[in-house]
Amino acid sequence: LFYEDGQENVYNDLGIKVFDPMEDVLTQITDPNVVLETIATQSSYLEARKSIEERNVKKSDDVEPKAVTK
Repeated sequence: LFYEDGQENVYNDLGIKVFDPMEDVLTQITDPNVVLETIATQSSYLEARKSIEERNVKKSDDVEPKAVTK
């Protein structure tokens, strides 16, 4: 049996971590042509997401319910 702790860590029944999905991700880049850069900060992402959600709420409020005919 395996257990997940909600933070993408998986443990076996003895409590030993058995899988790390981020292990060796972006740490073994050997190609000098690969350049990593930050394209967004967490705060700018969350602000953009918040404004999109607000627009979606406004759009759903503007829709009038249709009458159902039998």
